[in-house]
Amino acid sequence: MRAYLQQDYPKLDPDELYQLRCSFLHQGTSSTVKYKRIIFAPPNSSVRVHNNEVDDALILDMPMFTRDVISAVRSWQEKVSGTGNYARNIEMVMRWHRGGFGSYIVGGDVLT
Repeated sequence: MRAYLQQDYPKLDPDELYQLRCSFLHQGTSSTVKYKRIIFAPPNSSVRVHNNEVDDALILDMPMFTRDVISAVRSWQEKVSGTGNYARNIEMVMRWHRGGFGSYIVGGDVLT
């Protein structure tokens, strides 16, 4: 996180991002230790706000944040792609399988 997103998101340190991830997955909320709520402004919103604090909330432009996270992951991937851990784990990463997956599903695209 620090090496790939911290410059653009100084308000979201690695612990805050991990807390946001847990909040999303386990409680269905968007809170962290520092922020009562993280608000994602949708695409084509009439108001363009990004990386701004308002009281106890942080507002992020959803498309911009998503692009930045994807870019950070790609930068990280370039750095670690030659390591043993990466080589061992990359085959297990979820990906799209066009036309099905083995004998489980045939004919339809699946993510697994």
